[in-house]
Amino acid sequence: MMERLFTFQFAQPWWLLLLLLVPLRAWLRGRPGRAEGLPFSSLGLLLGLGGVIHRNRGRFRWAAGDVAVALMIAAMACPRVERGSGNDRKEGIDIVFSVDTSGSMGAGIDYRNTRMSKAEALRLAINDFVDGRPDDRFGMVGFAYDTWLMSPLTLDGGWIKEVLENKKQYQRGTTGEGTAVGSGILAGLELLKNARGPSRIIVLATDGESNAGVAPMEAAEAARKEGVRIYSLGLGMGSAAATFLKQISDRTNGAFFNVTSSAGLREAYRQIDRLERSKFEQKTLRLYTELHPWFIMAALAILLLEFIALHTFRMRIP
Repeated sequence: MMERLFTFQFAQPWWLLLLLLVPLRAWLRGRPGRAEGLPFSSLGLLLGLGGVIHRNRGRFRWAAGDVAVALMIAAMACPRVERGSGNDRKEGIDIVFSVDTSGSMGAGIDYRNTRMSKAEALRLAINDFVDGRPDDRFGMVGFAYDTWLMSPLTLDGGWIKEVLENKKQYQRGTTGEGTAVGSGILAGLELLKNARGPSRIIVLATDGESNAGVAPMEAAEAARKEGVRIYSLGLGMGSAAATFLKQISDRTNGAFFNVTSSAGLREAYRQIDRLERSKFEQKTLRLYTELHPWFIMAALAILLLEFIALHTFRMRIP
């Protein structure tokens, strides 16, 4: 409780400037005026007619009024104490992972001093990404020669991780040989078609050149028209082979990452996370307990007590 008192503040402190009128009011009220009197031949005639004169009889009356006015002004300044903080519930963004599920994803990629499959490295990187964004909706499509839905858009990040855990997703048979990157993009766009979040993105991951399905730049242009950004990751690809991925991201105002290790893959997802957070930062709200009703009630109580006093024990009869 004491800690909360140290957070006391006025939300609209400029109203406190009106407090300068209170001493001005008291000064104007206390200025000497013309003394009233009656001519008497001798003051002795008046001796004994009255008791001791209470020279400051009305001081309490005027002081009470000044305090009440000051309290009313303070109430106008919105006094308050902090009672905590909370997150401004923002609408999360919609993210689709478009992942290469061809057989080549089973090939190894550097992981510290060992090797792990590209599919496993991708799974770990996406798991970390999902865990760090609890307000977002995630979906997933897979592509090789064909495309297929791996998960619809969902707030359940745990479900996305379970989908990735299923190794059969990376061993799925197709009707032909090849990698249809453009088709993977269009499948992600289809998943985002009815999404209404403040931002929609596709995170595209592949380890091969596009040699099947829709032309990648045609798909990228469709994404640009829909306002969908594409972040593309080339896994273990040479710079020349990955050029088309950079062109895809540039066309959609996204970003490209050329990844050669598991650590680099995780770092790429962390950078995507930072880029998207910079666009839709969640605000922190400070929560307050408003105190102005107490100031108003105190002022009214003082005025009531003054009224009762002036009509009872402090009543003055001319």
